[in-house]
This record gives sequence, structure tokens and C-alpha cells, in this order.
Amino acid sequence: MADCEARFARRLGLAVGRLDWWNIKAQHTPYEWILQQIADQIEPLGDNRNDLRAARHTTELLTALVPGISQSELTERAQNLRQYLAVQQPPDDEVLTPEQAAAIKGN
Repeated sequence: MADCEARFARRLGLAVGRLDWWNIKAQHTPYEWILQQIADQIEPLGDNRNDLRAARHTTELLTALVPGISQSELTERAQNLRQYLAVQQPPDDEVLTPEQAAAIKGN
């Protein structure tokens, strides 16, 4: 399990009261696992939700207080605020192997 998946499994497990978070991925089909990850992106679990809210509020303050700030700079600052720990940075390359794509499709 990749680091980002392990962090997600832990957050998911804690959100539903499970302490054996390392077993959670194995109890999902690849399709169900992807759906859980998509649901987390739409409605984040735990402190990630609070980080997202704080980043949004800070970005709105920047918009109000810094005249002429560009949209791209606001977007970059919001991402930096939300993903302030190195472990939260997105992976450099998110390309699926043919085997992973087939597993997700259920082939």
C-alpha cells in the first residue's frame, strides 16, 4: 500500500471507529476503494476538512486585503495552506499501469 493510501485508510478507519485501518483496503474491491477515495476528495474526512476550510478562509482574506493578486497565485497559496506538511504533497506522477487500470475496471 502506498503512503498516500495508508494515510487515507487510517483516516477512513478512524472515521468509522476501526483501529485495524491496515485491513480496510483489503476488504474493498478496487472499484469500492476508488469510490471511497473520490468521496474523500468531495467531502474530506477529519482534519483534512478543517485544513481545507482554513485554507479557503485565508485565501478569501488575501483576496480582500491584497489588491491585484492573481488567481493563479491565490490557487497556489491555497494549495500550500491546505497541504502544509511534506507528507500531504501530491505524488509527482499519478499514472496507472495497465494492470491497475484493468483492476479498477474489474477486468
